[in-house]
Amino acid sequence: MCGPYGIAAANITAQAVVTNLPPVGAYRGPGRSEAAVMLERTLDVLADALFIDPVEIRKRNLLTADAFPYLAPTGLEYDSGNYHELLDLLVAQSGYHKLRQEQLQRRTTSGQLLGIGVSIVIDSTAWFSRTEGASIRINDDGNIIVLTGSASAGQQHGNLYRSIVQRLLPVASDQIHVVEGDTDQWSQSDGTMGSRTAQLAGTAVLRSVERLHDSLREAAAKQFEADIEDIVFYPGGSIGVRGVPSRSLTFAQLVTFSEEPIEANCIYEQAGASYPAAAHLSVIEIDGATGKVVPIRHVAVTDCGVVLDLDSARSQVIGATAQGISQALYEEFVFDEDGNPLTNSFADYAVPSAAEIPAIETHFIETPSPRNPLGAKGVGEIGMIAAPVAVQNAVIDAVRHLGVQHLDMPCTPQKIWAAINHIEN
Repeated sequence: MCGPYGIAAANITAQAVVTNLPPVGAYRGPGRSEAAVMLERTLDVLADALFIDPVEIRKRNLLTADAFPYLAPTGLEYDSGNYHELLDLLVAQSGYHKLRQEQLQRRTTSGQLLGIGVSIVIDSTAWFSRTEGASIRINDDGNIIVLTGSASAGQQHGNLYRSIVQRLLPVASDQIHVVEGDTDQWSQSDGTMGSRTAQLAGTAVLRSVERLHDSLREAAAKQFEADIEDIVFYPGGSIGVRGVPSRSLTFAQLVTFSEEPIEANCIYEQAGASYPAAAHLSVIEIDGATGKVVPIRHVAVTDCGVVLDLDSARSQVIGATAQGISQALYEEFVFDEDGNPLTNSFADYAVPSAAEIPAIETHFIETPSPRNPLGAKGVGEIGMIAAPVAVQNAVIDAVRHLGVQHLDMPCTPQKIWAAINHIEN
């Protein structure tokens, strides 16, 4: 609720209301998107009332880098962050000040209204069920098998696990085979949710590889009757005695000669949640005659700790941001006053295609999390938390000079046209 800001005190009152509408379930970033809207809309309203630039009011209130670990008034302990660097990079990469100049020029020369919206948010990842297991073994053909209880749902976690194995073992990617969703062995796994897999399952894989690395050296030292300190690895998956290349074995040979299987496992439990952050800027155009919104640019700067797999991290941010843009402008279930659904099919439920989503520019900073040895934080949901309110702020920013102070999401052309023309209901 306090986000990335140095809010000294917080008093939260919650009210539960029973309705006869269909139940809802968790969606990407559940609860955090709503909290971000409340906080980031409030900051824009304050900026307008105090005649302060929206970026400037955020800068004045952000936590500083030396505040971490930070205990928020809500009782949450943020692990790490550099919110000023995050916002400064957003301003620089987006050309924020030039955009503001263009906005002023358009108001006098064009019928297309330009809106610029910003948001800076945090997420709490691996905040529940912070335990994951993994195991690793070497088959008699020399291939490495990694087993995890958590299973990808499009996140390409297998690539992450392979890169972790390759930190310690000089093998090619095609020698590493990942088996996900092995809940027969790792029944305590809670799977891919809460942006938890990289930091929890990733660390379980790391610890398992470290143990396998030591087991390989011990087995090789025994086989060669050499000191373990003289055992080294060679590219391609072989191991031998330092300085004597002829005294080496492939992993497959070592497994064959060893009396016991060469394998290792780890059950990793993280001490606390990690807190990624993101700063987003949305640029939209509104046709003043119709209220139609066209997103033309979106910049996302993310701090997910140490970026373990850049391609996957970018994909997660882009996908989540696209969903956030959709939430802000298109998606809505409509009910009549008796609770009957008026949205009955995708003919009534607006979902954007790729043509309606602008190119999403992604940038990263790294403030490693001290909560796990990888320094990782979650990245799967932070884009969904930051994007909706950045777009909402942009829409309202475009029409604020016309007397519009607020619009609920989704910011549809009908709502915008009615607000511009001061037509209620």
